[in-house]
Amino acid sequence: MKCRAVFAALVLFGILQCAAAEEYFNRDVPEAAAAKMKAIAKERQHLNVVAYTPKGGWSILYGKNGSFNHDIPEEANKTLGKLARDGNELRSIAFTHDGGWSILFDKNGFVNHNVPEECQAKMTKIARDGGRLNCVAFTPKGGWSILFDKHGYLNHNIPEEAYLKMGKIAANDGQLRWVAFTDKGGWSLLYDKNDSFSRDIPQEANRQMGKLAEDGLRVKCIAFTPHGGWTLLTD
Repeated sequence: MKCRAVFAALVLFGILQCAAAEEYFNRDVPEAAAAKMKAIAKERQHLNVVAYTPKGGWSILYGKNGSFNHDIPEEANKTLGKLARDGNELRSIAFTHDGGWSILFDKNGFVNHNVPEECQAKMTKIARDGGRLNCVAFTPKGGWSILFDKHGYLNHNIPEEAYLKMGKIAANDGQLRWVAFTDKGGWSLLYDKNDSFSRDIPQEANRQMGKLAEDGLRVKCIAFTPHGGWTLLTD
């Protein structure tokens, strides 16, 4: 989808946003995060991942190993910096609801802090077996989801419908790419080339993903703020 005039005002808080080279769409996200996305896109850098903490902090990963963070745990901030200085590719970051975090880098590298023990153990086994870690996400009630390889998934205490949907996609040899959970029990799953399935997320976000899919664009990341805002990133 090409940027249209209706999306031209990029800097207003709470307004849907679109950048010509790198498309992103925001609603009710922190103004500083929206401004930084605009600046990164203007520099023709690829926005890869946006993540929001339960307390209003945020992290943007861009390019091979660029990151810009605000009010995230200091150790996470330092870890991102060290991984970048060492030449690693930063691929994902996710935050738990009790101060923990998980960073994915390169094929199956990861650094976790205060994530559930079982989640840590499963990630370690996947990496040890040579699998590719694609996405880790956490629910407000301590649940977690790991997506790996083409359609591998491991879950604990996530909505049953989300679990069943993953199983159906995997059974059809589909590709599980991304999962995200809202603070109010909603969730969104990105799969195959540009498909998505969501439950109890903001209607506008759902509609926007549908429009992007119709235009042949792939949403690669969806992130939810603690207060009902959201971000979509496309390839």
